[in-house]
Amino acid sequence: MSSLPAGSVSLQKAIAWAFVGVVCFHLAYEFDWLRGLILGFLFCLVPLVYLATNRRVFYLGFAVGFGIYSPQLEFFWTIFNAAAIALWSVLALWVALFLLLSRQAVVHFGRRGLLLLPVLWLGLEFFRSELYYLRFSWLTPGLVFSGSELANLLGVLGVYGIGCLLFGIAVAAWALPLKFRVTLLAVAVLGASILGRQVRPLDSIGGSSVQVAGIQMEF
Repeated sequence: MSSLPAGSVSLQKAIAWAFVGVVCFHLAYEFDWLRGLILGFLFCLVPLVYLATNRRVFYLGFAVGFGIYSPQLEFFWTIFNAAAIALWSVLALWVALFLLLSRQAVVHFGRRGLLLLPVLWLGLEFFRSELYYLRFSWLTPGLVFSGSELANLLGVLGVYGIGCLLFGIAVAAWALPLKFRVTLLAVAVLGASILGRQVRPLDSIGGSSVQVAGIQMEF
């Protein structure tokens, strides 16, 4: 196995990146006007692949996955009690697997391996959402923009394609020199936030609102 690229990330810095990424994820899902921060979450995943060992990458990726999914899906606890931990863990494993595969891409191909990250993200998100038994499609990044102008503009890509595009922007920003990196990321986050505004509030449709606790299809 070849060595990691120069400038590999220390564990302390990786934990800081992971924390910022988790915060960006929750802000993007909680506030319509901050939806563009989902790009910040994806950007913060990139430096994690530069950790020194596969074990650290996997464990930190699992922690990130647990940190983003469990608060957003806290209703699992109401339904399944302690078994919810297992379901949150299944979702977290996908983030850990993505980072582990991404690290291998960067280790073996160097900076060119970064080009594989959006493809790996697209493939794993599609697989976990559509192709295996549990089909956990919750909280994939593209869903942040549901009902927004951005979704209308990029609707042909679907939620998975939008996530892949956003990850491509994140990787491009990471590959640039620092001053250009900050500029590209700031412009992209701002643009996504502006275009991510709700086109029409859901509670204005039909003049009334319906409170929904949950829907499960059995087919």
